[in-house]
Amino acid sequence: MLALRNSPSHSAMDFCWHRLSVGGLTLVWTLMAFAKYGALGTASPEVTGWGQAFVGAALWGSFAGSLLLLASSRWALQAFVTALVGVIGTALHVVALSDHPAALHEMPALYGTWLITITALYYTARIHALNLLR
Repeated sequence: MLALRNSPSHSAMDFCWHRLSVGGLTLVWTLMAFAKYGALGTASPEVTGWGQAFVGAALWGSFAGSLLLLASSRWALQAFVTALVGVIGTALHVVALSDHPAALHEMPALYGTWLITITALYYTARIHALNLLR
């Protein structure tokens, strides 16, 4: 990324293949989560009460962050922060606060969500610091 920024043939607003790939992959991951949980987090029986609000924040924050990253908007960082807050709340709710704590078969999806959200947030913060976002 630093090489792209310092190269004389690339300005800060030029096309970046890495931004397209990260934005596209997070968008696909978010669309799969929409398929499982629904647009409001109500389609899955293991999510109830406040968990629906947290799932909604995670899904919509990640969806907005993906689209804003593809559009090279600096607001992608705030959207991914919202997604991270939603993931933290969802994890607390599903693992600790729920009437029926998460089963072992649900943990890989939860770990994957953590990994993808934190990676997307780190990447977006990094390219934001390099002024590659408008």
